Amino acid sequence: MITVTREVISSTAHQLRGVGCPESRGCLNMHGHNWRIRVSLSGSELDQNGMLMDFSLVKRVLMEFDHSCLNEHAYFQTHNPTAEELARYFFEKLQDFQPGIRCNWVRIWETENCMVEWNAD
Repeated sequence: MITVTREVISSTAHQLRGVGCPESRGCLNMHGHNWRIRVSLSGSELDQNGMLMDFSLVKRVLMEFDHSCLNEHAYFQTHNPTAEELARYFFEKLQDFQPGIRCNWVRIWETENCMVEWNAD
């Protein structure tokens, strides 16, 4: 089994809906983060170039929302634009990205102290 990991920083804004915690009221306002997004992908065969997957293709997926507002994208019209939902979105997109490659996990740091992980288990 071969495992590759890719990490990017994506500057993206969002505005949460329906957050009831008093400490989270600021999240109800439009604000931005420099999200650190890291993914792990595995497979058992290398391609003709000796790669499991081209890192630049993974980067293209992870940078989909860079310099935009999550609330304006179709997925987040029906999903609250939380770090958890963002992790789920990338996990599901990478699961079907290339045959023979599975996504092990997606980790997203909203801040340096707050991280979520969406994994295959």
